[in-house]
Amino acid sequence: MASFLYRLGAWAYARRWAVVSLWAVLLLIIGLCAGAFMGKLTNSFSIPGTETQRTLDRMKVEMPDLAGGTGSIVFRTQDGSALSPAQDQSIEAALQDLAGQSEITDVAQPLELQRQLDDAAPELAKGQAKLDDAAEQLADGKKQLAEGQKALQDAQAELDSGRVQLGDAKTQLAEGKAQLADGQAQLDAAAAKLATGEAALKSGQAQLNAGQKKWDAGNREYQAGAKQVSEGRKELAAGQAKLDAAAKELAAGQKQYDAGMKKLLQGKSRTTAEGELAAGKAQATQALAAAKAGLAKLNPGIAAAEKGLAQAQGALDPLKKIPEKERTAEQHGAIAELEATIAALTSTLNGVPGNATAPGLYTQRDAALDGQAQAEAGLKQIAEGTAAFASLDAAQAKLDAGAKDLAAGTKTLKTKKAELEAGAAKLPAAKKKLDVGAGELATNRAKLKAAAAKVSSGRSQLNTGQAELDANAAKLADGQRQIEENQATLLTGQQVVDEKSAQLPQAEAKLETGAKDLATGRAELAFAKRQAGASAGMRFVSEDGSTAVAHVTFVGQTDALTTEQRADIQSIAAGPEAAGVEVLFSKEILQDLSSIFGAAEIIGLAVAAAVLLIMLGTLVAAGLPLLMAVLGVGAGVGGTLALSSVIEMASITPALALMLGLAVGIDYSLFIVHRHRRQLLDGVPLGESIARATGTSGNAVVFAGLTVVIALSALAVPGLPFLSVLGFSAAFTVMMAVLIAITLTPALLGFIGTRLVSKRAWARRDAAASSPDAENLAPSNDAGNRGWGAVVTRRPWIAVIASIAVLAVVALPATQLRTALPDGSAEPVDSGAYQAYEQMSDAFGAGYNGPLLVLADLPGGLDARGADAANLDVADELRAIPGVVAAIPVQVNEERNLGAIQVLPDEGPASAETEALVHALRDAAPQIQAATGSHIAVTGQVAAQVDVSEKLAEALPPYIGIVVGLSLILLLLVFRSVVVPLLATFGFLLSLAAAFGATVAVYQLGWFGSLFDVNVPGPIMSFLPILLTGILFGLAMDYQVFLVAGMRESFAHGQPARAAVRSGFAHSAPVVTAAALIMTSVFAGFVFSHLTMIRAIGFALAIGVLFDAFIVRMTLTPALMHLLGRHAWYIPRWLDRILPDVDVEGSKIAALAARDAEDDPTGGPEQGGPQASASRDTVDA
Repeated sequence: MASFLYRLGAWAYARRWAVVSLWAVLLLIIGLCAGAFMGKLTNSFSIPGTETQRTLDRMKVEMPDLAGGTGSIVFRTQDGSALSPAQDQSIEAALQDLAGQSEITDVAQPLELQRQLDDAAPELAKGQAKLDDAAEQLADGKKQLAEGQKALQDAQAELDSGRVQLGDAKTQLAEGKAQLADGQAQLDAAAAKLATGEAALKSGQAQLNAGQKKWDAGNREYQAGAKQVSEGRKELAAGQAKLDAAAKELAAGQKQYDAGMKKLLQGKSRTTAEGELAAGKAQATQALAAAKAGLAKLNPGIAAAEKGLAQAQGALDPLKKIPEKERTAEQHGAIAELEATIAALTSTLNGVPGNATAPGLYTQRDAALDGQAQAEAGLKQIAEGTAAFASLDAAQAKLDAGAKDLAAGTKTLKTKKAELEAGAAKLPAAKKKLDVGAGELATNRAKLKAAAAKVSSGRSQLNTGQAELDANAAKLADGQRQIEENQATLLTGQQVVDEKSAQLPQAEAKLETGAKDLATGRAELAFAKRQAGASAGMRFVSEDGSTAVAHVTFVGQTDALTTEQRADIQSIAAGPEAAGVEVLFSKEILQDLSSIFGAAEIIGLAVAAAVLLIMLGTLVAAGLPLLMAVLGVGAGVGGTLALSSVIEMASITPALALMLGLAVGIDYSLFIVHRHRRQLLDGVPLGESIARATGTSGNAVVFAGLTVVIALSALAVPGLPFLSVLGFSAAFTVMMAVLIAITLTPALLGFIGTRLVSKRAWARRDAAASSPDAENLAPSNDAGNRGWGAVVTRRPWIAVIASIAVLAVVALPATQLRTALPDGSAEPVDSGAYQAYEQMSDAFGAGYNGPLLVLADLPGGLDARGADAANLDVADELRAIPGVVAAIPVQVNEERNLGAIQVLPDEGPASAETEALVHALRDAAPQIQAATGSHIAVTGQVAAQVDVSEKLAEALPPYIGIVVGLSLILLLLVFRSVVVPLLATFGFLLSLAAAFGATVAVYQLGWFGSLFDVNVPGPIMSFLPILLTGILFGLAMDYQVFLVAGMRESFAHGQPARAAVRSGFAHSAPVVTAAALIMTSVFAGFVFSHLTMIRAIGFALAIGVLFDAFIVRMTLTPALMHLLGRHAWYIPRWLDRILPDVDVEGSKIAALAARDAEDDPTGGPEQGGPQASASRDTVDA
């Protein structure tokens, strides 16, 4: 790997314009994609497989009105007095205007809702009084109905007697009608038979017509077939003529091919001729290569000799101009020496006259040029012969294809001829069949004519019988009229009785309706009392009347709101401020995730720049790592944002990628720049120094970055989409930082040149070199006998015990770790979101800020009232659970099988009591189902944080196992030791525990809260533990690689194990210290970020890096390595044999540089020739 990076650095330096151009194009493309495809960021997280997520997904389908985001607007008087009527009107008007916004589905009117709640009790009392009056009126109506029923029964008896007499007359009339009906039936049967005959006649005529059409079609088909046979025979004759002509052309082409091949072969076989061509080509190619190689060797020598001749002649001419008598002995000797040099160089160029065995360089060059021309001419002739063979082969292939096509055409023509003759043979049979069909048609026409005459006669007889039946029907009609007149008299009397009787059912129905209405009213009143009772404990206006809260429901999630929409909402809702009302908004409305970079982050970068300037000494050197980090962040974050329109992305995703990208980007470039700077001061040529810095420090950068990428990519293990996107985004940004460090940094170092080193540093180097004792001077503290490393290794046991003790004490608060999702209380104390949160807590209770939502699967087959009652039953059961302030039914879906109940807890969303309430509600689900028949599911902010915490707690052990396992393998490859990776992991666990302890102490327990702007201590963000574990592990392994690689190199070059610890530490510690300070500064800048969720992450990473770099890596690790001695580098022999050598210490680079120098004997500083210094090829700075 070191060799590859060495060559990559050399290539990037040599092709620096191309490298810079490629990166410029790539960054431009990424920037354009980010601008074109960037979507909205979110603070809502999907949690697949949890009860919360399943419930939310179901709500989106069955209750979409409840699935949108919500926010709260708080209205309060400035002096704490009750809201005035004018202020009430201004609030209601503003909320009505707000309800008209397209992004809002509903705006609750708090004043109207509170009036409804306050008026509920008086309205229920009025309803009860109305029900009591209705019960008295119903009793009087029942008494009057009984008296009217007796009078109607007597009148009905008289009417029944008259109906008996009328029945006898109707019987006689019915017998006459029966006889008439029999006659009509017979007549109808004859008519039906006649109709059947007519139908059969019609059908026969249709069949005859169809037969005629079929015969006509057959005849046309016969005529067409005869015509096709005649035309086909003509086409076959024409095709045969074309085939004969093609056969003649093929014969002529074959004759030409045979003549050409005979001319080429000249009596030889094909194999012999081609073999001679191949042998000739090989000889000519070899001769050409030899001529070019000779020229390549001669030209540098000729150039060097001519240059030396010119220099010698230039030096001789001034001396010759001095008169011989005035020349000194020294000048005479110089003239003689220069003339001898000129003679020798002239002999080298022109050769020794008369000596053919020692030709000059010019003669040798002319001979090489003649050999090159002869070889090129021979190759040209061979190429022409090869082309002639290829041309004849192509012609033969074309002849073969033509012969094949001719055979196929002949076969096709024969097949078509057989088909045509077969069709012609069928034509006489078809003609005979047509003649038979024509005879059958004539016979059927005669039969149809006879049947038509018979049907006409039957129709005449049927008309005569119908006239007789009509005369008898007229007589029966006269008898019917007499019966109807008598019946009319009875009907008049019955009508009077019916009218009176009809009034009785109406009266009974009215009484029954009254009874039902009374029962319904009592049920409605009881239901209304239950609804009023369910709203107990719920308020929209505070009891003192000074504060009102309006809940706003949005079409989608609040994260999807644009900056302009948020501004419009706040502007409209702020209307009551003109009436003296203070308006506050919850964080869902205020938070704008469109910005990921703030002022605090800039301060962190400024501190990092100051550290770089102090360490490197020049603005150019200090600015280069910053520029590389910014470009790496631009590529990583830009690529991430370009995908935010198609992938749901949390707001902290680009912020975390920005934070990590800046930190590692600065550090990775710093390691290479600092190494290159030190090599320049040691006298290493510019190009060689850049290549070696990339091959040594760049090697460590690659493995360190790979460790970070592994740790971040493994965040996909828990199976939480938002966490996977978070990890992959940060890993991509780190990867871009590594690529820029090992490609763009060497290219820019080539442009900067020696300006990287300050004039003062050059002066110190020159002063040390010009000192009489310069050769006896050693690099400052090269053996590591001074400084912190020496202090630690002199008393290793004290360092080990003290380090572990300090980290253990700091880690103690971690035992009280609680996790949750951030709420309004985590916002800055002077923010509107925090004030709204506190005002709602003070006026309505802490639980008002974090209501839970319970979905109830109602029993099937319920009507609307039954579903509402079932939902109330569930609310009653929920209200009985300790910790529930109110349980209010919100909605029942259209299918009436799903109800929603809002539950207000007693405590705030971040409290342990509310988390316990979520578990209590879920544990009570079986009892509630047994009591109501409805199964419940709990969702909401607190339920989500409980599910996230449990999901992450389950995933943390396998995640740690995967990350640690893969990284141990990587470190095993890097250090070729089984002990060093274990020490690295042990140290990481200590620094991780301390980082957890410090984070809990500040953000959960509130220690130093005013210093870090923690106004309300609360639980740690749910996914911070797994995030901190992955990121801190990767960064910890960075420092382990950079620090211990120097020790490994010293030990590999023969130093004793304990001495190697000191010397390696002395070379690596300064740059690791600077890198840790820079990374801590960048992370610390995010402690005061405008994004609340990123603050605790920035603090945990900053304090974790401090602990890991300065206590674990720079104190505990050298002490333990010193105690272990040679045992620190233990590895079983069998394992050592099978592990690949990744050469992290760069020991192969010196050999590679020497081999390159041998290949280029004239190489100078720019090419990294043999004079390049190779004092120390390690990953230390």
